[in-house]
Amino acid sequence: MFKIFLKYGVSVALLLTSTISLAQTALEEMVVTSQKREQNLLDVPSALQAFSGDMLEDAGVRDTNDLTNMIPDMMMSGEDPGRANIWLRGIGSTKFDIGSESSNALFVDEVYMPRVQSVMSGLVDIERIEILKGPQGTLYGRNALGGAVSIFYKKPTSEFEQKIKVGAGDSGYESLSYMLSGELSDGLYGRMILGYQDIEGVHTDTSFGGSDDGPKNENIRFSLFGEGSDMEWSFTAENAVSKVDGLISEVKICRNATECSAQQFNLIKASAAAAAQGLDVFQTNLSAAAAYASDDAAIAALRADPYSATQSENTFDRRDDNLLATRIKLFRDNYDLTVIASTNQNQGEELKDFDATAAKSFSQSSIQKTNQSNIELRWSSKAEDEIQWVAGIYSFLDYGDRIDTFKTGPEGAFNMQGAAAVAVADGGIFTAGAITNLQAYQAGTYTGPAQTKALLAEDWGIATSQNYENHGTAALDLRINNKSSAAFGQVTIPMADQWNITLGARYTYDTKGMTYITSSNAVGVPAQLVIPNNLTAAGFNPANPATHYTAQIFAGQKAVVDGGIAALGAQAAAIPTLAAIDANDTAGNADYIAAFGTLVALQGIGIAPIASSAQTFTATNQASWTSTDPKLTIDYKPTDDSMLWFTYATGFKGGGWQFATYFKELVDQGFDPEELEMYEIGYKGSFLNDSLRLSATGYTYDWTNKQLIKVSVVQGLPIGLTRNAGASTINGLDLNMTARVGMGTTINFDYAYIDAQYDNYCDDSRDWSEVHGTFTACNSNSAGSYSRAGGSMPWTPEQSMILSVNHVQPTDIGDVVIGASYSYKSDIALGDERVEGLTFNDTIERLNFSTTIEFNNGTSLRGFCTNCLDEKDDIAFSLIYPQSQGGGARIKYYPGMRAGLEVIHKF
Repeated sequence: MFKIFLKYGVSVALLLTSTISLAQTALEEMVVTSQKREQNLLDVPSALQAFSGDMLEDAGVRDTNDLTNMIPDMMMSGEDPGRANIWLRGIGSTKFDIGSESSNALFVDEVYMPRVQSVMSGLVDIERIEILKGPQGTLYGRNALGGAVSIFYKKPTSEFEQKIKVGAGDSGYESLSYMLSGELSDGLYGRMILGYQDIEGVHTDTSFGGSDDGPKNENIRFSLFGEGSDMEWSFTAENAVSKVDGLISEVKICRNATECSAQQFNLIKASAAAAAQGLDVFQTNLSAAAAYASDDAAIAALRADPYSATQSENTFDRRDDNLLATRIKLFRDNYDLTVIASTNQNQGEELKDFDATAAKSFSQSSIQKTNQSNIELRWSSKAEDEIQWVAGIYSFLDYGDRIDTFKTGPEGAFNMQGAAAVAVADGGIFTAGAITNLQAYQAGTYTGPAQTKALLAEDWGIATSQNYENHGTAALDLRINNKSSAAFGQVTIPMADQWNITLGARYTYDTKGMTYITSSNAVGVPAQLVIPNNLTAAGFNPANPATHYTAQIFAGQKAVVDGGIAALGAQAAAIPTLAAIDANDTAGNADYIAAFGTLVALQGIGIAPIASSAQTFTATNQASWTSTDPKLTIDYKPTDDSMLWFTYATGFKGGGWQFATYFKELVDQGFDPEELEMYEIGYKGSFLNDSLRLSATGYTYDWTNKQLIKVSVVQGLPIGLTRNAGASTINGLDLNMTARVGMGTTINFDYAYIDAQYDNYCDDSRDWSEVHGTFTACNSNSAGSYSRAGGSMPWTPEQSMILSVNHVQPTDIGDVVIGASYSYKSDIALGDERVEGLTFNDTIERLNFSTTIEFNNGTSLRGFCTNCLDEKDDIAFSLIYPQSQGGGARIKYYPGMRAGLEVIHKF
């Protein structure tokens, strides 16, 4: 593959060189501010890509996802808009809880946006976007471990301007935006933007009016700009709302190796124990669901159309973000002082059908509200100074609350287990009546306990309720109080006529505090300890309680009794069966059997995932981390039109606390900070009267303690657990060429190569012997833990190429702008397991095309086609369910072809 790209790259370079020699028309200059001062793009000694607003408009960029078709080493991950994350050069994160932060910083008009999702969509009225790769902490308020994406909106203008844009197309595409700008009074200017966008999603839910998973975005932004003799200032107020009417995925089920490939079967098959329970997919026995006649009918329905689904819940996602920001720049005789202050409020709510089927099995909802405040003071040299320097201090506050609620329905394994336990307790635990009732429940003839048995009747109602509001409920409330402060700066010193050295450093002090509260409406004695599990063993006798359970369950019952006695304290002495327990008693003997029966009568039946009082707790934690991150750049300019540079820099991202777990000991563990060390060499140059520009960058990263969140099973319960991967290495190459090959014709060619591997990572998120067969566990305390050393990392395309052509043809009625782009990315894994059709795309190809007529009267008509090859089977996201929970997978696809028209009129 590398030879193929090398061949095509050389061919493109030769074509550009031969064609440019006929034109030699200079390219337009791109002015950027990545170094906190205005510079030509070619004068910045770092890997930087920048796109003007016109370039973004011509390319049809509507959100940050579209940028991945313009930047070869950029990817976007996340199942839904509320869980989206940016990846640059293989650096990124899949974490989305409020206690986490992105590995790549996102800035809007220099304001740090900690919730990346808040500016993912609805990009209108953009001045430019700059993408900086590698650690950026010596120049930016908030630390940027892997890179930074800086979005700059257009400023208010002194001239009166209006622009309206209307768009429509297939796949339900609708857009409308309006801009108004002009002078309000002497030295005061204003600008207002209204935007609306609706795009039909790839997936459709057939059970709730045909809702789809496409975003609807509404934006309003108002900005002021003022200037005086020795200062300038700006103020911005923005509200952005994003809605998705359905969170929908395809469900993949593989019951044997003939229904899918051997790799797929090994990854998503149900474990033997789960299959014995009749589970077909996560927590769900499809044959027990009222919506399906049988397992075969259910699986046939799920496989009928990968882009539509029938779900049990009316899912949705909504995000509402409000931003207030001000920027003041004071011009002093020897320096400039910039003050940036902002406050940002994010609110979000979602409901997700976790098993993604019509069975009332398992759902997740969340509601969150967070507030962030930034303040930055930055001093900088004058543009004309020989020595250029920047120094600043920064403070960041982030506090908020997120409540995740997991509901278990009557057709899921947890509730069915709870209902069976109620039947056993109703028949008399440790009696033949318990066995009779259990068999009646399994046959579908048991109708529940009498209302006089109030506790059991309540448990039965929760376990069997068809009403979503009355399902079993486990609530996880995470409250955060995070603070960060930093001092940063860098100085560029000319060492000779052609040499410069840049020295920088950043000191960061992060504090993360949290309170974590769990609760449940179904706490009692865990159901799995009540249901007899020894029914088929030799020697089983319904009349003999000692034969009803295995030794393992008897040990679990003993732990419940011991815990109950400890919790009751002196009160336990007043309960005869509990008072009878002494040091001579052993698990499963008559005293423990009697005591356990008493506790079941006192506490009722607990339904997982939070089944016992031990899982209801409040945890309060706080931790702090510090980091000093240096930067060194040496650049050499052999000519006025070329530059070589070398950079060494480090980056840091703070640690944090677990969420979405039911165990206090795991919450208290937390996870460690990430650290990144970068070595980078690069070259930039322009040729043939600036009609050809070339940049090439090689780099190596040492990434320590990468933060990974994975679905794990702990004590039989699925949780999202964040772990640190020990060490990783990323080596890569970037190539960028831009050429004016004729009057009005520009060609861009971008290429990226990434080799990203784990050096040391022991994956103990599940028993991987179910997937990989026999091997030596990398952690002797965790059965089936799997060493991923030498394995490739996810979200890092090995080879990427983007080729785009733009031509402007003047005519009597106005300019005609024709644009086409082709994007190719190979070997993209969506997880650590690389299984085609589930977690791996061998290629992702996109061909986009547009034609715009810019009429002389200020009206433009643009026709466009995105993904013109209609590549619609590329996987955008996958979640592999644990095999012990029933196996299976949840899959989402990238959008197929879309075409439409847009009309723009400038007044």
